[in-house]
Amino acid sequence: MKRTADGFVLRGGDITGAKDLQKTLEETGSKVKVVIINEKDVEDVKEELPLSLKPLPRTMQIHQILVISPGSLRHRPVSCFCGKPDFCDCFAPETASFSVQTEDDSEPEGAPHIAAPEQESGKLQKVQDVNESLVSPYCVVKYDGNAFPGIVLAVDDDELEVRVMHRVGRNRFFWPSLEDTLWYAKKDIITLLVDPPKPVTSRHVQVDPTIWIEIEKEEE
Repeated sequence: MKRTADGFVLRGGDITGAKDLQKTLEETGSKVKVVIINEKDVEDVKEELPLSLKPLPRTMQIHQILVISPGSLRHRPVSCFCGKPDFCDCFAPETASFSVQTEDDSEPEGAPHIAAPEQESGKLQKVQDVNESLVSPYCVVKYDGNAFPGIVLAVDDDELEVRVMHRVGRNRFFWPSLEDTLWYAKKDIITLLVDPPKPVTSRHVQVDPTIWIEIEKEEE
């Protein structure tokens, strides 16, 4: 790659950055493929990282890793295969453990949570009667043909006041900085939810996937 770039410059060409280098390699038919990763790409990946993912200390010093079981691994600064297929004790390997996050931080600050009646896996729970017992449980509403989870704030006749999340993809939601609250007719409540949407990244949550499959059918 360096030789190709040097030759291009010697012939009068200019390479002022990564994009110029990428273009030069493509035009010269180089087998080396250069992919430009910008700051936005990095930030997008950070947003997708699960909340339970914690960094491994001294990552740059690690040369060999063995996963023992989910959430547990052994690592060391020098690779060794003398005990293959087992992980030998050469070069003082260390063990690291990671716990799965169970804390639910998907609710807006100060929002109470009262569990709705038991809900079968993959089954929608329709609103039968609009009454005060529906206040606080989560639900999924339909707005402009799309589904949005939210929390019931109040009821009146056959309508429910719901504070909804915003959507960023298939079954990916977040609480907007400005509250999005609206009154919805009972027919626009796709289902009540036993459990609040669960965190999948540092910013986004998702509805139980088995329930979401059925919710998507209501969007059609």
